[in-house]
Amino acid sequence: MPKKIFLFKLLLLCFLFLGALSAQARLVVVDPGHGGGDAGAVGPTGYQEKTANLDISLRLKQLLLNGGYQVVLTRETDISPNNPPKDLNDDGVINVTDDLEARVRIANKVNANVFVAIHNNAGPSAAAGAETYYWADNGQGYNPESKRLATLVQQEMVKQTGLYDRGVKYARFYVISPNRLKMPGALVEGAFITNPLEEALLKTASFRQKVAQ
Repeated sequence: MPKKIFLFKLLLLCFLFLGALSAQARLVVVDPGHGGGDAGAVGPTGYQEKTANLDISLRLKQLLLNGGYQVVLTRETDISPNNPPKDLNDDGVINVTDDLEARVRIANKVNANVFVAIHNNAGPSAAAGAETYYWADNGQGYNPESKRLATLVQQEMVKQTGLYDRGVKYARFYVISPNRLKMPGALVEGAFITNPLEEALLKTASFRQKVAQ
């Protein structure tokens, strides 16, 4: 084989290999919280969190795809990711923990580089604003990349939506535990669905698009 042709083929293989690595490094798992029989929080007019979470996640998926990312959603319809229902943690019952475990297993199975759980908040009717979480136990033992991810997401959330900035916080949420999740993860609480004004915003497609953006 002529030397020039050999070098060309070698370079081509290198580009293809690097391209595959690059694509893998852009794999994001988006987790629409709740679903199926678990409505999540419910607003004053009956708007369900699971509905808002899924719509925002589908919009986010499209934005990421447009940006050249690979995307996997833990659910794309109104159903639990643990379907058909299985006792995934072998405790003898099938409950919400198995639903959460299913979400984590999806992310780990596809070797995602980033995991983002999409939720909307609940509290007193006057509670308002956006906040984003990373996993930590009393502020200790956290993944620095998860904290960085949560910080960047929170900054952009406030910028795009104009919501009150409740800040970046830590909590022991199952789906972003570094003992379970193999990649950096953050959990977003976009708006308070229990706040009449923010529920009204969430019910509009334009606002859900801003949250996704």
